[in-house]
Amino acid sequence: MLFGDDYVRFNKYLQKGLIVMIEGVFELKRFSKDVYEFKLIRIQLLSDAMATLPKQINLFVHPSDVSEDFISFLTQNVQKFNGNTKLSIELNDQLLQCRAKLETQHSQHFTMNEELAQYLQNNPKIQVMVDLN
Repeated sequence: MLFGDDYVRFNKYLQKGLIVMIEGVFELKRFSKDVYEFKLIRIQLLSDAMATLPKQINLFVHPSDVSEDFISFLTQNVQKFNGNTKLSIELNDQLLQCRAKLETQHSQHFTMNEELAQYLQNNPKIQVMVDLN
């Protein structure tokens, strides 16, 4: 339950059907030495969090899985969703023991978006790691 200032700050997120991300900490309850409570720090829409939290998206793919569709999609997506998130693509062939890493330049950073999330979800051969720091 939310009371006082917390209710005033966060009540707009208390609507049925909203998908939110909640951040908080467990701390000792006021006037207690052994009872903890969850202290809410921030609530934001998950779609907003997806766009603002990732600092870098790392994609790991075997060179044989790089297709024209893959290159075309990433090129168009980065251009369409300009932002502050870096994109790194690592090509790794363990059999040949070769690895190459490609990274976007500052002018090519983008914003994580639903189109990219869907594309990656539909292409399980592409491994994904998201850096939040």
